Amino acid sequence: MIVDIIMPSKTNAALAPIARSCIESLHASEPRDKFAWNVVVVETEKEETPENIGQDSTIFYPHKEFNYNGALNLGIKETHSDWVVLTNNDVIFHQGWFREILRINTENPSLMSFCHWCNYDAWHPTRYPNIGNVEFIENDWIGYGMASWTITVKRTLLEAIGTLSERVAFWYSDNVYADALRSKGFKHVLSTKSYVDHLSSKTIRTLSYNSSIDKAAYYGNAL
Repeated sequence: MIVDIIMPSKTNAALAPIARSCIESLHASEPRDKFAWNVVVVETEKEETPENIGQDSTIFYPHKEFNYNGALNLGIKETHSDWVVLTNNDVIFHQGWFREILRINTENPSLMSFCHWCNYDAWHPTRYPNIGNVEFIENDWIGYGMASWTITVKRTLLEAIGTLSERVAFWYSDNVYADALRSKGFKHVLSTKSYVDHLSSKTIRTLSYNSSIDKAAYYGNAL
């Protein structure tokens, strides 16, 4: 099975090691005789020569101002596999993470949009302290069930909701995705046994970024 991995990345000398570790963890996470990852980097570095981090192909982001969903849209348009993983470059994939998603989808075919349990900095354990032994939670709350650093989704769902909204540049990208799911009547779930750790915004912390602009763009003039 081929799985498309769409990864916006500013792959300069400072950030390349983080992204390279991400891809290395991906390749180590599942049996190579069962899964083939088609890693597409949407490259946003414009000042340095970007480093190769082990990707299969590169799309150079053409615009001066970065838009996260815009970068994802470029990757989605250029890929064709049934499963698509929309991911940051500062995550670590753990053993069996994708097999668990396949298992849930096989048993519950209507579920086609997934996020993954993050143990780093106790992110999900602190938000679900009494989770018990449930396998997944239907929840699209931002930062709880919906976490934009890695979303695994069937392409048929992406085709149904259409192009991801680009009205925000970075922050609130998961909000507009959640809104699109609701508008089309799709459920989103957090898998509690599929583990993908997000390394606490190691990429965005290296950049100068004003989230208030996106907040205003998402909520409108009511703010």
